[in-house]
Amino acid sequence: MKLSKQMHSRQAHQTNLTRLTRMIRDDARTADKASVDGQTLTLPSLDVVYQIDGSVIQRTEEIDASTTRTDVFELQPGSRVHWIETELPTAITLQVKRSSGTPIPSRLPPSDDPNAASSDTTDRNDLHLRMELNRYARFGVKP
Repeated sequence: MKLSKQMHSRQAHQTNLTRLTRMIRDDARTADKASVDGQTLTLPSLDVVYQIDGSVIQRTEEIDASTTRTDVFELQPGSRVHWIETELPTAITLQVKRSSGTPIPSRLPPSDDPNAASSDTTDRNDLHLRMELNRYARFGVKP
């Protein structure tokens, strides 16, 4: 039963990462500008906001004055999510790492070296997604 729960948790994590990647990539490629304020990414031309709260990312889109669409992406506990905004105004990067306390078997061969990376000491980079803003308009593609 424990293995089944772990496999289900990993599958849900990967499914949410896939959904998030598709949505945020399309949003960024359509948006003409973006701003980051702490844990919040705002795409004003689309009326879309991505808010990070621990290992949960919430996407809110204001469709019209009375209609709001919300998508929630729950990642595995221990996931650290942050925006890398060094390339604004042309690009934005989303990074998702899992802390060393999240159990995953190491793919590295066993080592006697105490300084060698192991499954208990290495952060795992689950997602490093760099997105160019306004890419669709530059290439004349309609989303």
